[in-house]
Amino acid sequence: MRLFGYIVILMFGLSVVMLGTARADMDNDRALAAVKEGKIKPVLSTIEKLERRFAGHVVDIDFEENDASTNDPVYIYRIQILTTEGRLINIVVDAATGDIIGLGGQGID
Repeated sequence: MRLFGYIVILMFGLSVVMLGTARADMDNDRALAAVKEGKIKPVLSTIEKLERRFAGHVVDIDFEENDASTNDPVYIYRIQILTTEGRLINIVVDAATGDIIGLGGQGID
């Protein structure tokens, strides 16, 4: 019975991971299409600038598309950087311009 419980937990965990991977693939497809249409800058150029500015490495990236009827940028990248000092920095970037529109995290005022 105990083994069955472990199997159920393992299967649930795998399904959560697979769902997250599918979502990431959809985000990648939408971002790639927006780059090809000239709506946004490629994330790689944004990453390179941020890693130099904050002396660290990207640990997470999310791509979001907002409702165009708001005053917010339509496309944004949410990026987390782990600095060489061990600080985690959260950055929101306007994907169309590459401008930082939000900044927070450890040691950020």
